[in-house]
Amino acid sequence: MTRYSIVELHGDGIATELSRSVHSVAEALPFALDFVPVDLSEDNRRKRGFALYDEAVALFGSRAPHEWSEVLSAFDASAQTG
Repeated sequence: MTRYSIVELHGDGIATELSRSVHSVAEALPFALDFVPVDLSEDNRRKRGFALYDEAVALFGSRAPHEWSEVLSAFDASAQTG
């Protein structure tokens, strides 16, 4: 069976419920998805700061734009204090 890795960005709000639904749908696909979770919750962003974004971008590999962390951090005031 063909396998694909999917970076799964978890945050605040409906992330848990949405994640469960996505995983249920994924089980019915004719290929396997390996989910790699990244905790982007506000609490984790405050604790980890910009290093968290760098690690998330690294998981995307060559598929992520090089300025990804700059784009994310522009919308995240909590990361700017970390």
